[in-house]
Amino acid sequence: MWELTPDTKIISSSGISWLQFQRALKGTPMETLGPTFACAETVSGVNAVLLSSVAVLESGWGKSPLSKRTKNLFGFQAYDRNPSGAKVFSSYEEGVFFVADYIKTHYASPGGVFYRDGTLKSMGKLWASDPHWVEKVCSVAATLKRRA
Repeated sequence: MWELTPDTKIISSSGISWLQFQRALKGTPMETLGPTFACAETVSGVNAVLLSSVAVLESGWGKSPLSKRTKNLFGFQAYDRNPSGAKVFSSYEEGVFFVADYIKTHYASPGGVFYRDGTLKSMGKLWASDPHWVEKVCSVAATLKRRA
C-alpha cells in the first residue's frame, strides 16, 4: 500500500511489487531501481515505499548533482553544515541496501541509537533538519502512487 502517514511503522510491508515501483519511477534516473527497493524491503524489513520516498525527496528523483556524483540517493551523511561529506557508494543499489540496513538498525530497532517508536514521524525528527520533512515524504509517496 502506497499510503504513508507519520505513524507508518518503518518496519512494515508495503505490499508493492517491483513492477509497480518500476512504473512509479519511470522516466527518472531511478527507473531501474524498482527491484532494488522491493528487495531491500525483503532483506531489511524497511517499508519500500518509505525508503523510495525518502530517496526521491532527498535526491530530487535521482537528478541532484550530489546523488549523481556519490550514487547516494538519500543524502546520507550530507549534513547541513557539510553537504560535501556525503557517503559515496559504488552504485545506487549499494546505497539503497546500505541505507535500508542503517535505518533498520538505528531508527527502527529497539536499542538503536536513534530509535524512539519506530515510526516515520520519529525518524524524521532525527533524520532531517526540515520540520516538514515527514509531510514531504508522505507527499512523495502519494505522487508515486499516482504514477504507478
